[in-house]
Amino acid sequence: MAATDRVAELIRQLREHDAALHELATRHLPPATLPSDLTLRQLQVLVVVRGRPGITGQELSESLHVSTPTISGLVERLVGKDLLARHTDTTDRRRILLSLTEEAAAMLLEMESLGERVREQVISRLSVEELSSLVAVTGRLREVAEELAQEQELAQEQAKEQEQA
Repeated sequence: MAATDRVAELIRQLREHDAALHELATRHLPPATLPSDLTLRQLQVLVVVRGRPGITGQELSESLHVSTPTISGLVERLVGKDLLARHTDTTDRRRILLSLTEEAAAMLLEMESLGERVREQVISRLSVEELSSLVAVTGRLREVAEELAQEQELAQEQAKEQEQA
């Protein structure tokens, strides 16, 4: 088997394992307390804002790769649901900064703690050697993800500079 075929097969197996793990974990999770009308995109907005409190709508649209009008609508709906708050930037009153409400922060924490409990139950059954291997592999995945993020940020900066030139 050629190296590229082997890589493709390993990636397929990894996806299969990941999907099975997700299905098994969610099968036993109690339902999280989520508003029934919360969409996946709205949840993504909340997660990004939590990681970057004080983010602007423009920065949020760039982060999620959607248009500014789309973000404006999402933000408006989340503010209406009391999950997102707008604040005026004290250094530039034209800038509107976004942050989570206490309700949204509690909701995200509850969702994550449910998943964390299941993950801990699974991981606790691994041997020390298996855990060591898992830590090494996930550490490397993180390094690659950080490299990719830096490359994307650099490409975006270069694209902006070309537009301005």
